[in-house]
Amino acid sequence: GSIAFAIITGVTIGLFCEKILFLWTGTMVTVSVSMKIGLIFWLVLTIGGNAVAMFLNAAQVVKFQVVTSIAMAVLAIILKFILGFYWGASGIVWGLNIAYISCLIIPWIIFLPILIKRNTTLPKVLSGIA
Repeated sequence: GSIAFAIITGVTIGLFCEKILFLWTGTMVTVSVSMKIGLIFWLVLTIGGNAVAMFLNAAQVVKFQVVTSIAMAVLAIILKFILGFYWGASGIVWGLNIAYISCLIIPWIIFLPILIKRNTTLPKVLSGIA
């Protein structure tokens, strides 16, 4: 639900972003395709990531989130400088996306099945029994 909404919203904003920016700023702004796709991708990652973060908060998994978030922030800063230097503003957005996937999404893919398997109450909660 949330991710589908993010995709629909992101694509809609991506298609009309120049018009939206014109209405907002009063000047015509051209946004590269790479930047549009990167921002749509970021929107989907953020909304999906917020759902996972809420799940981890409910499961009282805080240390894991702190460690992965700090790693993501550090990597994002480094990648934003490097990719921003070579590809401009779209490089900055893609640096964030790469850091988010590398430091949050991939660890979640590895950790969540382990968390669910270890915790005897989580499978019941997830299936709606508890």
